[in-house]
Amino acid sequence: MTDTLVRATFKVAEEDLERMVLSKAQLPSPLVGFLQYRERILTNSTMAENGFPGNTLEKLENIGRITGYVREFVSPLKGPPVEVGTDLVSATVAHLFRDERSASTWMSEEFLSQFERNVGNTIGKDQKLVSVHPLEIKGLYGEGITLCAIHDGPEGILSSTIVDFRVGCLLGVAYVVTFGEVERTSLVKNLA
Repeated sequence: MTDTLVRATFKVAEEDLERMVLSKAQLPSPLVGFLQYRERILTNSTMAENGFPGNTLEKLENIGRITGYVREFVSPLKGPPVEVGTDLVSATVAHLFRDERSASTWMSEEFLSQFERNVGNTIGKDQKLVSVHPLEIKGLYGEGITLCAIHDGPEGILSSTIVDFRVGCLLGVAYVVTFGEVERTSLVKNLA
């Protein structure tokens, strides 16, 4: 990674994160028609309250996470039946860390391991995490980790294809939630 690009990430301020996530007009063609569902600042408190068990404000601060921003979109579908392979939710997230090492540590020691530790557990609203499969996406700039998480809930089987990618002290996340057991690596790469 070039020193110039890495140095530039250290000039990013919290208020810049909102401009780093995709807008509706920037979504790739398979997601055209999706509706903006929510956007918000992801403070460490919010991450601790809504993340996996074991995430605390102190832990996130000790890792070196400062804050983040998410913009999420949903399919305009009106309800069942939904065909396997139908994309339901998509989002991009920008996280700001204290330094490169902090962002890298989050990816390598927290992101994937939190998913793996919670296989078989209920997470979120009545969703059981059934399995997690690490994936490989080539062609992203910087460091990256990709996975597909399979959930079982009231709606049936859902797949979340997620990529975390780091440039300097910034960590980007892109994900797509799809009905059925379906990996969406190409679409998630386009989002990233």
